[in-house]
Amino acid sequence: MIEQLKLLLRLKELKEDRALRAVNTKRIEVSSALAELDRAKGHVSESKRTLPEREDAIYEPIIGRIIDHDEIEETKGRLWQLENQHARLVDASDRAAHVHARLERQLKDAVIVHRQSMKERDKYSILTGTIGDELRGEATYREEIEIEDVFSSRSRRT
Repeated sequence: MIEQLKLLLRLKELKEDRALRAVNTKRIEVSSALAELDRAKGHVSESKRTLPEREDAIYEPIIGRIIDHDEIEETKGRLWQLENQHARLVDASDRAAHVHARLERQLKDAVIVHRQSMKERDKYSILTGTIGDELRGEATYREEIEIEDVFSSRSRRT
């Protein structure tokens, strides 16, 4: 029975190791996602800060002069591209925030699984130790009785 408990304990230890590796992997992923989120937010803030200047640069060639319909449409198209580019940066930042939040939740779940596997390992460790102690105690008791029997049988013979 003790061998079966030792085998179960070893399995629980392996399960705990696997859970710990999962936690560490998720921590790395969360860290990487946080760096990506910071980078994306930096791009958005830089784009937002320079947006008025870039819009002015698009309007600069047509201000103060008479233009035809094609130039108006071209200017609108360039403004649309500029706004679309900024919107893509905002979307990328939102996606990065979503990925980071999802990975944070997964990390919390992995930590919960790891804690549970630690409890199970501890339970089997205590159980194996306790039963091992009892078996050793019984073996010692049997040895003592055997020694007493040997000595008492000698004294009866003499």
